[in-house]
Amino acid sequence: MSGVALRKGTWTAAAVVVFAAGAAALAMIPHETHAVLANAPAHDVVSRAGDAEFEVSPSLAAGPDGTLAVVWVAMAGGHDDGGRYVGARVSQPKAGALGPLVRVTTATGNTRVSDATVVAMREADSSSAFLVTWLVAEPGHPGTVYSARITGDHVGSPVVVASNATRPRSASTASGLVFVAYASDHLMLATTHDGATFTNRQVADSPGDLASVCGDDHTALVTATDAKLGVFAYVAPIDPEGPANKSEVSSPGDHVSRTAPTCFITGQEAFIVYGITDRVREDAETNIADSLVFARSRDGGRAFVTRVVYRPSSRLLTPTISHEAASFTLLAIMGSAAGDAHASASVVMLTADGRSQNGLTRTVISPVTMVTSRDGAGSMGESLGVVQVDGTTWSAVTDNASGESHIALVRVL
Repeated sequence: MSGVALRKGTWTAAAVVVFAAGAAALAMIPHETHAVLANAPAHDVVSRAGDAEFEVSPSLAAGPDGTLAVVWVAMAGGHDDGGRYVGARVSQPKAGALGPLVRVTTATGNTRVSDATVVAMREADSSSAFLVTWLVAEPGHPGTVYSARITGDHVGSPVVVASNATRPRSASTASGLVFVAYASDHLMLATTHDGATFTNRQVADSPGDLASVCGDDHTALVTATDAKLGVFAYVAPIDPEGPANKSEVSSPGDHVSRTAPTCFITGQEAFIVYGITDRVREDAETNIADSLVFARSRDGGRAFVTRVVYRPSSRLLTPTISHEAASFTLLAIMGSAAGDAHASASVVMLTADGRSQNGLTRTVISPVTMVTSRDGAGSMGESLGVVQVDGTTWSAVTDNASGESHIALVRVL
């Protein structure tokens, strides 16, 4: 077994957390769940609850003291199609015992929740707090982006980040500055230090698609994919604030896959990683990547002059990347094509420029089914999570081997 998780029983429930959204009080799910055993005959998961049958799109963050926070979207289940909410669990420091499952927010009426992400914040005493962002909207329409601050024993009240918005993405810096990129009539960027007050600014006239965001305390980098023109980056000075500059990231001949680019920026060095496909642009499977391109800039994202192509042995669904000092960690659903029932969630270590693989591919969960349709049975959603804590890789993955989709939190050795 190449991926190993904590034994059952390691996770114990912490304090009861209750969160009020609107006039309704949302209580914790009453029973304890455990971490999954990778490749075990029967998987246990961290998200399964009595009021939700279908959970997708995990996001994972680690605080400065090694506290983990995992969030996901519960899409359906329960009475009258209830169970539509953003769920979360927060661990003890140093990736310790996982606390109770809480509902951060619940959809009502015709609305749905989507695009949930969690990022670490910074506390004065070096403990961990996290900011969860999500979208509430009617299917196929813009909606409202919310955020809520969570810790191991508290879920804060929801805060409105933006209205008339789609596809929010968030990131944070080591000092706790949080960025939220989203599409509205324009491509927008919101920043906050405390999770309560947001400053919104326009970074591009066209909203584009599949935005991602990253940054440091001086510069934010927002990426967007244009269906015909490829991947672009918008460099937005934060301190001091200045107008955003646009730069082209992909090459003109790239068939860019419909998977969100990932970006990293530190000082004058920036990376944007995007997927390309061997299929034509109109192909229904273009959200699966055949290769990844590591585009590198040495002037803070203003010009991407180096592009290294990494072609794995399998095609990639939802590639998710973390960037360490001298390497990249890639987590993805790896298989042959959409509908592959023998795919796996696997981790690959790559060299510092993405040029080559560094070590063996490590299986997190196998088998899983490579499902690309949002409405299909066994849907995996549109995100995975991967972080490093004290040299250990942690991954949050959708496990759909049973035909339903639930979230597994796995320690990968």
